[in-house]
Amino acid sequence: MVRILVIHLNNRMPKLDERAKRELLKKAQELLFKYPGVKFNGTFVDDDGVGICDWDAPDAETVERIVKELGAPYDKVVAVKQVLP
Repeated sequence: MVRILVIHLNNRMPKLDERAKRELLKKAQELLFKYPGVKFNGTFVDDDGVGICDWDAPDAETVERIVKELGAPYDKVVAVKQVLP
């Protein structure tokens, strides 16, 4: 399993009300049934929509397919390794 970050810098996350957040999370959870080796850990965003989505997956390409299916804006999908505690 690899830690994957989806970067939202120029393609920022839109502001979502509570209903839209629930709908997007439900769609993501339904989609993840097709990808049993993938875990969504959460989305972290500032007030301007800059942020990251944190995933555990076999590879970055799998997460990129999921994000495209969700229709979420993003700049880059990267596999990262922890270098400091």
